[in-house]
Amino acid sequence: MLVPLRAGRSSSAQTGRRTIAWATDLGEMTQSAVERASALERAIVGLRRSGGLEAAAAEALRAISGPIERYPAARAVSPVAGEPRTKWMLSGWACEMRVLPDGRRQIYSFALPGDVVLSRPVNVSGPCSLVALTPIECVDVAHLLSRARKPDRDEISKAMNRALHEMQERRYEAIVRLGRRSAVQRVADLLLELHDRLSDVGLVSDDGFRLPLTQEHFADALGLSVVHVNRSLRTLRLNKLVNFRFGRASGFDRAGLITFSQSSLESLPRTAFAGGDPAAA
Repeated sequence: MLVPLRAGRSSSAQTGRRTIAWATDLGEMTQSAVERASALERAIVGLRRSGGLEAAAAEALRAISGPIERYPAARAVSPVAGEPRTKWMLSGWACEMRVLPDGRRQIYSFALPGDVVLSRPVNVSGPCSLVALTPIECVDVAHLLSRARKPDRDEISKAMNRALHEMQERRYEAIVRLGRRSAVQRVADLLLELHDRLSDVGLVSDDGFRLPLTQEHFADALGLSVVHVNRSLRTLRLNKLVNFRFGRASGFDRAGLITFSQSSLESLPRTAFAGGDPAAA
């Protein structure tokens, strides 16, 4: 009689463990669903800002968004077919970059949630590749449009094209940054751009934001050495304009960074620079 009793207890315990496991899985699924919904809402906010998406089309977009493509960090977002594909970023960070024959990299731009970017096939002759810097989620725009009704499809398509155009127009500012700003001003100007774009989609809080970039990423985007990037970041920190810790930029002084990035170096005191030498900035 003891054997059935033990079996009953074991069965009960196993049932309890299964119940806990199911509850845990359900909780994870619920949390995952909430995170996906939040990411979609942020992406829609970004598309409304950059692409002028109308409210009615935004509502339709909520119903048809997907299927979602997921890429791990360091993976190229490359279409299977040989033609470029337009992607709508839902979450994560990516960059448009090109690797030179000698192994050096040039980062053209950073893609953030809500952005519309072009995904090109990875090949030697291609102008650039879209590479995930963190795990990302995105949607293929052509697939998304194929599921939309005609009136919504036209409006969503226009918004996506306008957002893609804005992404491309941003490169002109990047050219000015590279050609007409000092090292520390390039860093300050890029931080301002990232802050404002993240703020538009609700990813800035407590005067700071997540910054999953290494000094090498800054160097590749700004045409600088890692030594110059390190010195520039230290200069900004010493001037209490921004702090960097554990992949987050905090204590962000937007007004101060604007002044710093647009002032001539000669107008700033020598004490404003790490090492006290404006020429090294």
